[in-house]
Order: sequence, then C-alpha cells, then structure tokens
Amino acid sequence: MSAIRVRPTGAVLGASVQGVDLRGLDSETFAAIHRAWLDYQVLLFTDQELTDEDLVAFSRRFGNLDQAPVQ
Repeated sequence: MSAIRVRPTGAVLGASVQGVDLRGLDSETFAAIHRAWLDYQVLLFTDQELTDEDLVAFSRRFGNLDQAPVQ
C-alpha cells in the first residue's frame, strides 16, 4: 500500500488525497480511497498524469460508467 494521505478540506464536503498514483492501485490502496469517497463525497487528487484510458480504468473501479451526452 502506498503512503496515502487523506486531508479534509474543512468544508462541508471534500478531502485532498495525496501520496498515491492512480495509474497502478493495489486493492488495499483503492479500498482506502473508496472509504475516503464514502466519508467525504468529493475527492481531489493532486499530482496525477493520467491518460484518458487511465482515468476510465480508475473510474470503473467505482462501478459502471454513464456515457456523457453529445451536444
């Protein structure tokens, strides 16, 4: 597990998540992120360099994705 740090923003919702690379998460680190998401509802991940494919792969770990409407 990476040295993940979750720091609440002090607002009603939200936390900053640091010390994690979203491109290669083990199940224990993802479980910590998922717990933080349940606790804070909005998470800010800093210092990430994700491709579109990386972002989709990370997002799919939370469940099925909806297609954005084309305008």
